[in-house]
Amino acid sequence: MTLTWKCLGRWLGIAALTLALPACSLPVRPAAAISARGQLPDAPLPEATPTPSRSLVQQVRGEAVEGPTDAMTLPAWPGLQAPGAAAAAAGDRPLDFWDRLDAGVEVSLQDHGNYYSWPNLAAFGLGLGAAAPLANTSADSRFRSWYLNRAHGRNTDGIANVVNYAGQLWVVAPVLTELAALHGWAPADYATDGGWFEWSNRSLRAIAVGFPPVLAAYGILGASRPDHHGSGWHPFQDIHGMSGHTFFGAVPFLTAASMTDNPLYQVPLVMGSFLTGWSRIHLDRHYLSQVALGWWSAYLAVRSVNRTEAGRGAVTFSPVTPEGPGVGVEVRY
Repeated sequence: MTLTWKCLGRWLGIAALTLALPACSLPVRPAAAISARGQLPDAPLPEATPTPSRSLVQQVRGEAVEGPTDAMTLPAWPGLQAPGAAAAAAGDRPLDFWDRLDAGVEVSLQDHGNYYSWPNLAAFGLGLGAAAPLANTSADSRFRSWYLNRAHGRNTDGIANVVNYAGQLWVVAPVLTELAALHGWAPADYATDGGWFEWSNRSLRAIAVGFPPVLAAYGILGASRPDHHGSGWHPFQDIHGMSGHTFFGAVPFLTAASMTDNPLYQVPLVMGSFLTGWSRIHLDRHYLSQVALGWWSAYLAVRSVNRTEAGRGAVTFSPVTPEGPGVGVEVRY
């Protein structure tokens, strides 16, 4: 009985081996394909062509794959398209958030280079030199007394408050616009579209390059508000040596004025850049010298951004081209 089970196990093993051999052998050919000598012809075997398939990530991002697909297909939601999907379908590689942010940082570095150039620093020093006689003499106090006693009107207090708050809250609009552009909801050249996106981008860049010196001047000059002490400069004794509200309120108007050559637009926009500074004097929150320094700092920051735009306006380099990775050159005239 034991011998019988051993023999049966051997025969089952040989049968299993026999069934497995065709999987490793040559494919079965018809009899006509075998020569009279019993040999197979020398024609090469046809190679299997892999069937391309789309991954789940490619389907979500809208990337197309040539050839038939055998992977799972996601449902197409009507009216909904991921940012950059149209560019991907057209054969372009869409710029993602980090690509656009990296390009923005490169441009901002050029802004800083223009701002901290010797001519611009000399202009900043010129502004300090012009404000020093106002701040460190009785000129600021006399101007304050004249305005409050003769030019100040109670009927304009409401307007001054609106302008004062609007001069700070406006920055929310360009911040949201820039975030939308970085996430792909704007063309790749949104920073030079000559409209809303460019205004937002240039305004934020002016704040980024100009506000750190304003912040430093707060304490270095050490002046006080009108309702505390005088306007004299006493380093690190107080933190109101320059009007930050005036700086923020002037940037959007000066940026818009620099984007047009039409005097009918430029003149009212430049005049509008003084509104926030006027409100700070009207509400008795800053001296004249502090408001003047805030406006001058905004002007120098916007001018630095303008110089960057003038330098890259004629020829623009982009990291990709419609044909694929490479360097694209755009000439604007």
